[in-house]
Amino acid sequence: MTTGKRKHDAAEKQKWISFEVLLQMMQKLAECYEAVGYTDKAVDEIKRAMALLQILVNDSFNIYTDFFNRELERLDAK
Repeated sequence: MTTGKRKHDAAEKQKWISFEVLLQMMQKLAECYEAVGYTDKAVDEIKRAMALLQILVNDSFNIYTDFFNRELERLDAK
């Protein structure tokens, strides 16, 4: 186990990796819902992911915000 700055840096890095995996899994769930015709549940899952993005503000994840906005637009057009 590390201590001090190395411990902090490792924890910070893992936090963002875990958050990114969470966002990816939320998108996969939205895809699963959409595939079986539950568009409303897909939209809800995407909206929850976007709410998390707003809470854990990090400009590095703007790509996810853009992606989820496009997905909502696409699903709303159905």
